Amino acid sequence: MKLDILRRKSVVSQLLVPFFLGLGILMTFSREVIIAYFYGAQRNVEIFKIAFSLPYALFQSLGTILVSGLLPVLLRRGQGYIYVIRRQIYGLSFSFLLISLFTVKWQVQWLAPGFSGEDSELLRVNLFLCWMILFFSAMIFPLRLVLQSQDRKFLVSSTSFMFSFFFIVMLVPFHNVSSPYLLSVVSVFSIAIVYIAYLLSVDKNKKEDAYLARSIEVTSADKVFIRRVVLGSLFYVVLLASPRLIDRAFASSLTEGVVANLDYAMNIYTAIGVLIGTSSSIIYARKIAAEYDSEADRIRWLWHLMKWPLLISCSIILLIMPFLHEIVELAYVRGAFTDKDAFQVSQILVWFIWSLPFMVSGMLLAQVLVAHTIYLLLGVLLLKLVVKLAVLLIVGVEELSIFGGSNLLMEFSGVLIFIALLSVNKEKENRG
Repeated sequence: MKLDILRRKSVVSQLLVPFFLGLGILMTFSREVIIAYFYGAQRNVEIFKIAFSLPYALFQSLGTILVSGLLPVLLRRGQGYIYVIRRQIYGLSFSFLLISLFTVKWQVQWLAPGFSGEDSELLRVNLFLCWMILFFSAMIFPLRLVLQSQDRKFLVSSTSFMFSFFFIVMLVPFHNVSSPYLLSVVSVFSIAIVYIAYLLSVDKNKKEDAYLARSIEVTSADKVFIRRVVLGSLFYVVLLASPRLIDRAFASSLTEGVVANLDYAMNIYTAIGVLIGTSSSIIYARKIAAEYDSEADRIRWLWHLMKWPLLISCSIILLIMPFLHEIVELAYVRGAFTDKDAFQVSQILVWFIWSLPFMVSGMLLAQVLVAHTIYLLLGVLLLKLVVKLAVLLIVGVEELSIFGGSNLLMEFSGVLIFIALLSVNKEKENRG
């Protein structure tokens, strides 16, 4: 009887993880819908989105990568080892933060070269505010490792949901405040509340942990390994966020509203892609870990891995493409968001949606490659960025469809490079 109850609790616990991941995606999208309702595609929104994008990407993605890289070390060495890991995370993250704060002047020129005068000054102050997201993120990451080691996946999987929920709760009563910094201030307060929620949830005995920490012999190899994981993860997330940063930089030279509407279009595309890609990664995680090094034909194995996610992505394209404008209207058109904005978002979104199968496949193939080396994965991301930049520089941004078109070519080339690398590795193994 007790065994059955424990099994049922285990099943419920496992189901809560994908449930809250999905709820987080929905709440993140709801956050964007509410911003669109109150502010539409105003310049203040564009400035906020540019300033917010990279710090938020680090908050959202870096924790997941650090957990996958450092959790095995923590479980192997014991709870007291979190103090060793925390020092390395704090050191590198705060160094990255200081560099970011001191280079804000140049970031304005890199992230929005089309802005000038008052717009540039507003972006500079918003960047200062939004980079504080990384400060609280660095405080959260070690706590997240502890919670994962204590098998408290519920809170960890609901992190994105909590951030967006607190953001909405604070924005709604204060949206009439006429400040160009309101959205950035609300985002910083939201992540601070998430940090407090983490801090209150960690079950720990400080005296025992402190004793364990003093008794641990930390080798230079340990420090180098942890530093490599943290530093590699930082670079990985920056590269992962770069395509959106590049698109916004090119769009900043166009008319007011294009940056915001480009972002609204990418939100729909990303929400669908991440939902399929993350679910597929969870479902196929054991298959990747157990079968990748088997004697099965690599190309056939990769096809079986990508087959269903590809079919689902293509089916979604066929289902939503005829109703794309109606979907955009249903999602956004209300309040300050106008029909004109909806038309522009639809124009941009068409080519992004065509990229969906390659985005999902790339997410799965990246999981396979990262199991062997993160350096090859960083190389693939760099090559993808080169493709996007080349298309935008050669073709120009006179037509809004080029943003989605460059994304399509980038994701397609990424899939080809992934397959080529994974196949070459297998051939080398066979020859060996």
